[in-house]
Amino acid sequence: MIKIALIFPALSICLLLLAIADGGSCNTKEGGANKTPSQSNNKLATGAWGGQDIRLQVKDNGADIQFACATATIDEPVTLNSEGGFDVKGKFIAQRPGPTRAGENNSVAARFVGHLKDQELTLTISNLETKEIIGTFTLTHGGAARVKRCH
Repeated sequence: MIKIALIFPALSICLLLLAIADGGSCNTKEGGANKTPSQSNNKLATGAWGGQDIRLQVKDNGADIQFACATATIDEPVTLNSEGGFDVKGKFIAQRPGPTRAGENNSVAARFVGHLKDQELTLTISNLETKEIIGTFTLTHGGAARVKRCH
């Protein structure tokens, strides 16, 4: 009986020490409930991001974006700052219904400003030359993209 009485306090102390060494919470480790869709190297998580009228495909070296009547590309890694934001440049290509005419160039230099909070990415795209905002979108990693193609 004395052996059993000594084992219980010893086990309690071991479990307490393990909890303290683990930081006291299961949700703070990578893969826990507080994890945001960013990678350990401070880049926006690769893969598909979806939202209303937008589909974003993030790659290691940039991203491809589809809209209803436009496409865009980011040709540099999307690196997050300490607040979860980014500011990168790329191209925005407006499209219209019907065939593209020979010599038609609807490409403009664009600025892509984003902010990641929890599981949600807010992305604002603007014309780099005119500073006009092309659009602001809300996306989620792995979320369904609802993009209707230009007819």
